[in-house]
Amino acid sequence: FFYGDLSAEMSNLTAGLFTGTPSVGGRVDLWDSAATLTIQITNNGSVAGTEIAQLYTDLPKMLLISLFASFDGFEKVTIEPGES
Repeated sequence: FFYGDLSAEMSNLTAGLFTGTPSVGGRVDLWDSAATLTIQITNNGSVAGTEIAQLYTDLPKMLLISLFASFDGFEKVTIEPGES
């Protein structure tokens, strides 16, 4: 598989830490979408196959908080040979 044409559309970006109302599962604004990412996946093999694209995020280093990257999403796609 070949990954290419990554693009990002940013939205709901705010400076500073999250300030939403606390609730079960974390502050409400932690669940707001901040960006939409797209990537083209091409099957450059000779048989159909399934690929799982995964997204990991981390906090900006300027916050001086040492955390592990967070697994934030995935998409499973089946692609025919030569298709995207």
